[in-house]
Amino acid sequence: MPAGLVYVLRDIDVTCLTNAAGDNFIVQSQVLGQLWGVFITSPVSNIQFAWRGRQVYNEGERVGFEVGHGTWSIAASGYQLTLP
Repeated sequence: MPAGLVYVLRDIDVTCLTNAAGDNFIVQSQVLGQLWGVFITSPVSNIQFAWRGRQVYNEGERVGFEVGHGTWSIAASGYQLTLP
């Protein structure tokens, strides 16, 4: 994150577009390691998942998404704080 800023991750909304067995993704967090992940064990249509919380990232810390298999639509939202 840029210097002088703190970010708070609040929500992650995920939809699996391929809906196949073996589709998976992981949210990698520098703060916690693996924050959250999903692995689909059998084909199902319209698969949607949601994570709700508050994870704080200080300047220089990162969060990312790793798709192992399948096609996913991933939306993350939160807010930015400026340090005094």
